[in-house]
Amino acid sequence: EIMGGFFPDEVTILAARTSVGKSALATQFSFDSIEGRPNDAVLYVSLEMPARAFTGRIMAGRAGVNSKRIRRQTCTLEDLTKLEATAVKMAGTRVYFVDSQVQTIMSIDTTAKRIGVMLAREGARLVMIVIDHLGIVKASSRNIPREQQVAEVSRGCKFLAQQHYCHVMGLAQIARESERQTEKDKMPKLHHLRESGSLEQDPENVLILHRERDQNGRFDATKPARLDVAKARNDATGLVWLAMLPEIGRFIPWEKSEHAKARAPDPNRNPSRPYVAPPSEPPGRFPDDAPVNAFEDMR
Repeated sequence: EIMGGFFPDEVTILAARTSVGKSALATQFSFDSIEGRPNDAVLYVSLEMPARAFTGRIMAGRAGVNSKRIRRQTCTLEDLTKLEATAVKMAGTRVYFVDSQVQTIMSIDTTAKRIGVMLAREGARLVMIVIDHLGIVKASSRNIPREQQVAEVSRGCKFLAQQHYCHVMGLAQIARESERQTEKDKMPKLHHLRESGSLEQDPENVLILHRERDQNGRFDATKPARLDVAKARNDATGLVWLAMLPEIGRFIPWEKSEHAKARAPDPNRNPSRPYVAPPSEPPGRFPDDAPVNAFEDMR
């Protein structure tokens, strides 16, 4: 559960620094929101990722197959069996992908209208539009300041949500200055949203994804990724603790990761030696709640 689900006529901004995994998480959100719902559809608009890479990412995450083996065409027989089973299972999933590098809010609206008409004929509907990412969407004019261009795109997301009565998720970049924070905790804040305060003010929800790095600048897999529900106009804010599986490009609840399980007491340990939990263990979804699966019942 995140914000009780993704509701129609609302906008969510999913923000992170470069390469943290916001596209992978947005892909999960889009598929999980329509899983088991054959009459619901998602439009995923990518201005950076080609269709082939998008398909490979989906198949790797859903089948649990190393994405490098898919890209390099070195899959084992077991991998191919998993991929085939996943392809059959996903055959009826309605995800429409657009990978044009030049998009405006109006062009996205036109595509959504065309898909909406087609879906209506089949008794289906568009429930989510994902825009990856907002910083590359073209404004109506290049002669206005960059901040006003981003503000125009931000307001356009709300227009799309109202026009198609669906949920719109826009991906955004976190400013580099967030990495120069003097605090030990480098978790980005709302004011680190890049280029325009409109990305903070306009949407109903703002999610900030963060993964810590080690001294060499690489992501530290022993520490949980944090998804901060930094703004939820109609719900509670708080943290969701996740683990990133880079081999398949997928996030899972932290409590199900190998690193989290390593912290749990060994059932075969010597009972004479008391178990002492390590400090600062992730508490779960929100401080006042019990740990939950962040990807159950997000609809």
